[in-house]
Amino acid sequence: MLIAPAGYGKTTLARQWLDQKGRKGIWYSATPAAVDVGVLAHGLQKALSSDREEVGHALLERLGVTREPGAEAEVLAEMLGQDLIGWDPQAWLVIDDYQELRAAPSEVFMETLLKAPVNAMILGRERPLWAYARRIVYGEIYELDQKDLVMNEPEGAALLGVENTSARLVRESGGWPAVLALAALSPTTSPYPRADLHRFFAEEIYRTTGEETRNGVEVLAAVGISARADIQQLFGEQKARQVVEGGVRAGFLSIIDDDVVIHPLLRAFLLEKLHDSPERAAQIAREGFEFLVERARWDDAFELIDRLRAGNLLTRLIEAALPELLEGGRIEAIRRWTRYAGVDLTDPHFRIAAAEVSFCEGQFRASEALAELAADTRGLSSSMTARALILAGRAAHAASREEAAIQFFRRAKSHAADRALMRAANMGELAASYELELPEAIELAREIGGASTSPADRVTFASRELTLQTRFALPLDIEGAQAAAHLLKYVRDPIARTSFRNAFGYT
Repeated sequence: MLIAPAGYGKTTLARQWLDQKGRKGIWYSATPAAVDVGVLAHGLQKALSSDREEVGHALLERLGVTREPGAEAEVLAEMLGQDLIGWDPQAWLVIDDYQELRAAPSEVFMETLLKAPVNAMILGRERPLWAYARRIVYGEIYELDQKDLVMNEPEGAALLGVENTSARLVRESGGWPAVLALAALSPTTSPYPRADLHRFFAEEIYRTTGEETRNGVEVLAAVGISARADIQQLFGEQKARQVVEGGVRAGFLSIIDDDVVIHPLLRAFLLEKLHDSPERAAQIAREGFEFLVERARWDDAFELIDRLRAGNLLTRLIEAALPELLEGGRIEAIRRWTRYAGVDLTDPHFRIAAAEVSFCEGQFRASEALAELAADTRGLSSSMTARALILAGRAAHAASREEAAIQFFRRAKSHAADRALMRAANMGELAASYELELPEAIELAREIGGASTSPADRVTFASRELTLQTRFALPLDIEGAQAAAHLLKYVRDPIARTSFRNAFGYT
């Protein structure tokens, strides 16, 4: 473990050490979104599978059917850890920015995963909760902390080249490497203050950097992208090259493994500059948000909103991301977004999100009430109104309020703006109708037909059809159901999967 505040060279030291003696690093950089165990598990699986392709298949299968990854943190970690048996002794799993994971479920996941036979390196500003002193004393964990990573006076002199100045700077900065590195880059010859040294040198570099480069690195700091391909798409090829080259020359940017990286302290400094210019911050927020949403990078878009205090964009994020988050079981993300400071819970989009969370938690009456309230809000788009009414119908159906469910689904059909929403409303009405054994259910099933738009739709219709056939003593289409069963592995929605298996197994 390398545990120290920002600016003590943890990442640099880890990369240099891993480059020696045939070692290799498998990197996962945590973000604030990783407090969601689903995000953490997906991210680690992706990183580990880049080294061993077979890692995490069972984990992904389980994540697709759990609505509460945090409640299953230990089980999920054990599943991933099982695939790490036979770990290459020269390989190291590196968790960077570990401080972002200091939340109970994520810490449980990591503590359990690290019981697997794997070499791991933790880089963070705070010691993990599971890193007890006893484990360090017994040699299970080796720790380097702030006192091990400071620079001494000879090192300062080697970096700065001016012995008297460097000795004073080392003493007054406490050997903080980030301050000494900025001092080496700073063009200043004027006396420096004894306090707030980091900001002083960052300001000097910022002041002497060209405006185009300054603006570009501010955008990168705000949007949070580092891959060269992303930067080229954001700026265009020529401007991207100018911003990156200028940022590297100035010292704001570094190139690490072909990624363009901003040091956390410099990022914080640049964001402060943006906060002092609200109009420019709002413009960057809008443009960066569009860039991220077009690429379905929902967590990055939320972090941008948080970083630039652009809560006005959260409604659009909820509307765009909600279907995919629900399909992937990302309930914790929805909770986090709806709890976000300053959110107006009278907004119908947030009511729909809260209704979805309530539905997943089994609070069906609350879900129905919130969804109906959202649907009745003036100014809501037709498609979102239809979605809200379909959700209200599902909740009423789950609470065995079939008559109410049918009314919600019929209302939804009058607002459905596309074929998929119309079909979803029809499917819901079919389920409620056969529960009441209404004769019109048979005709409704014929109207819906078997033409499917997706594997999930095909599986859902097969489930509805089987139940209808058993309820009304109709001929059973077992062959059609068996064909649908082969599509289950492509269906992420756990309710669709389990409903089909229940109906198919019973039949």
